[in-house]
Amino acid sequence: MVNNKQILKNILITFFIIVNCKFLNALQDQSKINSKDSCFTYIPKSVSEKVTLLKPDLGGLRDVVIKSIPEQFSSKNNNNNNNNNNNNNNNNTLYFLLKDLKPNTQYALRISYPATVLNKFKLNEDEKPKSRDLLNTEIIKFKTDSSSYESYELNRIKHNPCSIIMIDAINLAITPSFVKNDGYKYQSFDLIMDTETIGVPPEIPKLVLIIVSTLFIVFFAVKKYINHI
Repeated sequence: MVNNKQILKNILITFFIIVNCKFLNALQDQSKINSKDSCFTYIPKSVSEKVTLLKPDLGGLRDVVIKSIPEQFSSKNNNNNNNNNNNNNNNNTLYFLLKDLKPNTQYALRISYPATVLNKFKLNEDEKPKSRDLLNTEIIKFKTDSSSYESYELNRIKHNPCSIIMIDAINLAITPSFVKNDGYKYQSFDLIMDTETIGVPPEIPKLVLIIVSTLFIVFFAVKKYINHI
């Protein structure tokens, strides 16, 4: 009886260690970019050193830090001698390279941040004037075609399966006029890209698989223990 319990315990420990190791390796692999990657052919040299890799189904990027800009400087149409501010704002933009997209597949791009923060996030593709405001958590879905190219609004750079997106944070807080540079604040957010199967997020099948596997191991061990009684 003691041996059976010990065997069950060792099996469960080994199972969870393997799962955690695979997950951690995936996270470490997430943001690594090879500068010789073919995707850099399509990326402007001015932003090539600022790009972070984002692959689907690897847990995403957690606690990404961005410097927000004051709302009055967020519009490109504001020409009241704000050239220096616009240059500063461009330096605060984060760039993400979407890679390893499969053909004819639906993806969900999710960005989330604390609801208590008076910021709004602007997500758009590189050098594309049209932007999209995001809520505290919002899912933007897009689909790839048979060539693994994005066939949604994120696709601007044609014939490029590794499209790039950019994110800005806009500070909506009201700042007194006598306070200088208070509008520029640091904010963290999570960015996740998942593959969707029949509209179902990938976390659900993985969770179900882990639960079923655990129940199977427990059932097998208990059944074997009962038979020995």
